[in-house]
Amino acid sequence: MNDRLINIGGMLIALVVLAALMLPQGDAPFPRPTSEAEGMRGYAAMARWLAANQIPVVSHRARLSELPEDPSVASTGNILFITMPWKTPLSHDEQEAVEFWVSRGNTLVLVAALNDTLNWSQTGLSLIEDLHQMTSITFAALEAEDRVIRTGMINATIELPLYPTSSHPLTRDVVELVASTDQFTNLHNPIRTLYSSSITGLVEVSGYDADAVWQVHWGSGSVVIVGMASLFSNRDIAKADNARFLNNIVDLHLGEDGQFIFDDYHQGLSTLYDPDAFFADSRLWWTVLFALGFWAVYMVGSSVRLVDPDQKISDPQQGDLVKALGGFMTRKLTAVDTGRLMIDEWLSELEAKGLITEPDETVWSKLRNLPLLDKHILKLIEADAATLADNKKVNLIRLHNHINTLRRNMS
Repeated sequence: MNDRLINIGGMLIALVVLAALMLPQGDAPFPRPTSEAEGMRGYAAMARWLAANQIPVVSHRARLSELPEDPSVASTGNILFITMPWKTPLSHDEQEAVEFWVSRGNTLVLVAALNDTLNWSQTGLSLIEDLHQMTSITFAALEAEDRVIRTGMINATIELPLYPTSSHPLTRDVVELVASTDQFTNLHNPIRTLYSSSITGLVEVSGYDADAVWQVHWGSGSVVIVGMASLFSNRDIAKADNARFLNNIVDLHLGEDGQFIFDDYHQGLSTLYDPDAFFADSRLWWTVLFALGFWAVYMVGSSVRLVDPDQKISDPQQGDLVKALGGFMTRKLTAVDTGRLMIDEWLSELEAKGLITEPDETVWSKLRNLPLLDKHILKLIEADAATLADNKKVNLIRLHNHINTLRRNMS
């Protein structure tokens, strides 16, 4: 009898959990910024403005890993608009696909709530680390006393004037830009290193030693990093020269057959799951009815067990030894040491082939002179090596893939 009551209780709890997970939830207090969002932090106004100017606009609602092979998208001359922090994180496969897609002649506009704090951005994923993984550029908060902009009161939005720092095609005819922040915010700048020396600051925050827009080149493509996610929002796009700045980006980087692609998938819009269609499908309710009927018949039966439990204990196999050894190694070898060993092993392979002498502090400059190596991939590996030298973790899967790419270059 006790077993029967426990099973009934467990089934009821499972039904409650299933209903909580599957039934549509209420709207989030602060909607995510998508091309359809009409709130003050959405991009619906920008999407309509682009469409009104005969610019092809696409709301991309699937993962970006297949973007380079998408037949509906031209190979070059497109603009991909990604907003951070994400609601759904990019996988390492997607990051590599975006890097390849941009480097062959497309443009990435990476809009991050870095120097403004918006209501929706406080519920997103980590931003500084994701920016580093995406661009190999590290951003740090200013150390000066004025590195924090305070709104004066809770949930009070203030405007932040921005000004071009130098003459640049992207800031042509731009006199002033206006962004805004909903909460107090830290200001950030990129840490200037060998790996971020090519980044160019285009716009600065008025009254503060902080930039708000940067540009960096990947291969034949370009990345425009906008550190103010409010700049193109419904609230601010029509202010000052914000729309003119967006127009400059389009004029310079959109090709004849190119499209302006909003990455709406990583802000919560997806074609992979349509809740309205899911719950309107009669097959769902027939499946639920069958499961409930089977459970009812099972519960009224003479036994609550479908079969007797199997007590057989199998002998250890060769696979069990491999799993045990792998678990031991992962407990003893740190991620930092693993990354260093991966790079050292690759350099040893190059030394064995006679491409380099014994690795030393000049090894990277020697590798850059090898014509067969992809310079962009080599730069990413060099950045990871510097991070590992500072005893910081890197994405080991991405490092492994980059090294294998260069191995294929040399084969």
